[in-house]
Amino acid sequence: MLYKNVRLSLNRESGVYLTFPAAKNALVYFNRPLLKAYRAAPVNLNGGTVDNTTVDSIIFPYIKICQPASGGFRFGCDSPLLAWFARIKKNWRVADAGSGSGVIAVLAAKMYGAEITAIEAQEGMFRCLKETVRLCSAEKEITPVLADIGDYRTDKRFDAVICNPPYRKAGTGRVNADELEKNARFSFSMDLNTLVKFCRINMKHGGRLFFCYDADMLAEAVSVCRGGNMEPKRMRLVHPSPAKPARLLLMECVFGGGEELLIEPPLFQNGGESGEYADIFAGKWGLYAGEKR
Repeated sequence: MLYKNVRLSLNRESGVYLTFPAAKNALVYFNRPLLKAYRAAPVNLNGGTVDNTTVDSIIFPYIKICQPASGGFRFGCDSPLLAWFARIKKNWRVADAGSGSGVIAVLAAKMYGAEITAIEAQEGMFRCLKETVRLCSAEKEITPVLADIGDYRTDKRFDAVICNPPYRKAGTGRVNADELEKNARFSFSMDLNTLVKFCRINMKHGGRLFFCYDADMLAEAVSVCRGGNMEPKRMRLVHPSPAKPARLLLMECVFGGGEELLIEPPLFQNGGESGEYADIFAGKWGLYAGEKR
């Protein structure tokens, strides 16, 4: 059954709610947090503690993410959307570049059965990443690595790289005073050029790069990727509603691929007819993917 006017709202304290105005029964079922925030006790890691963190269960109860409660970067909807968008095969070796708290790494490992190397440069976020791996019992699937992707090298190249990079260049937009959040939102420590170089060095020829970016920076994304021999092959734009411009770009590139680009139908957060966006956050990843997965 498809529902019109499905609305998704994010409340920092109580989580993500789906509202179905036209279906009371669906409202009862779905009007629960899909992203439940729990105040966590200090987490003991390597003899130290990570204070002021929360453990957030996203999409499924068993996927738990440790992240800063304040004074640091907290993931939004773009990371789950990117993990959903990616075409990752079972047993692929995948690098999650700039893993943060490990949202994408855990989703890729649990939903696709991939072998993930989660690379994070900031020590505060790296502690959260390691705790996320422990909470999800994903030690066999995910290897956390404390490193800058500009310096990282591997002898065994990856089948794919997935990354939610900083969207904005330094000096543009509002800059957050906190170093963790600043580096996550702005390209102080990593930019798209650095990501493409990382892929050229550490990914197999024919390997796939999946990333998300601000939609209004589409031209830059295409230019940088093609300049690094990462050919854009598939993209999708995410809109707040059918009447509003796209805000998020989801893109797949192939290292050394040919010139052919599939532009998929737009994804609407609110007001779409298909209910696809709501299904993504309800864990119904195979409903619209079909033969793609």
